[in-house]
Amino acid sequence: MGHFFHYPYSDKLIQSTLDFWEPKYAERGEQLTRADAEEILRNLGGFFDTLWKMDQAQRKRTIENYYREKGVEVAGSLADDLKTDNFKALQHVEYAINHLAGVPGLDEFLRDLAQITKTDNDGERIYHNNLTQLHAIGFVHKTLGCQIFEVESKSHPVLAPRRVGKKSCDIHALRDSTDLYFECKDASSETLSQHQWKGATHYTPMGEEEIRAWIEQESRAANRKGADYLICRVPVWVSGWEEEEQEFYDKWIRKVFEVKAQPGKSEVTITRPQKLSKQFQGIYIIKTFGYLKLMFPD
Repeated sequence: MGHFFHYPYSDKLIQSTLDFWEPKYAERGEQLTRADAEEILRNLGGFFDTLWKMDQAQRKRTIENYYREKGVEVAGSLADDLKTDNFKALQHVEYAINHLAGVPGLDEFLRDLAQITKTDNDGERIYHNNLTQLHAIGFVHKTLGCQIFEVESKSHPVLAPRRVGKKSCDIHALRDSTDLYFECKDASSETLSQHQWKGATHYTPMGEEEIRAWIEQESRAANRKGADYLICRVPVWVSGWEEEEQEFYDKWIRKVFEVKAQPGKSEVTITRPQKLSKQFQGIYIIKTFGYLKLMFPD
């Protein structure tokens, strides 16, 4: 069923449903049971699932109309995601089309995205990296409240003043009249290690030490490009639905880095990795919903 409540329902979800609805049933002289709570969740799930399907249909029309108007054939992996209603991919494409029209570099970026085919592990890596960049663009605009000034595409570099060499960043944004540069990366070692064996897909998972080393390496690369922040996606495995998501991520980040302080719900302070300039301000780990911000004490 759906995308909102996962069956079997957790004891915590059942209890919160009972806590909310029991007083209303008591007013009518009725007693709410666990079976009643499960029925309520099923009905709510069906309602929200219907709304989600309507929203997803509109999302697909927006993307298809955009490419049709631009005269671009949607082939490869994006076409597959449109056919399979892949929300995680389509939401970022639609957001860019609806909210960031006219941003230098974006049209070319979206045109190239429509042609990427995941014919092998490297093709899948390239496609996921591009989706991560779109996710990051939307994150900077919507969540951080920045104006997107330009994005990197094949013919449009984003050159930060502090860069060392000729490599460009992915996003140039403005916040409170301050220029900010962002580099975006998707940890792809699991994708690149994929192989088929006995009819199943196998890969080598990234452990906490590998994730920390990768984040530090990509932070140094972003710093050389003159970026103020690294925005990245890394594999994080959630075991079951009993644990609150925020609790899970609070525990997970402490396995990856030594946390010095936690000034906010989604913010932690860590020791500045070696060879990072003082101008490099931090790291955002983005998820499908939400994020973690890693900052430095100095």
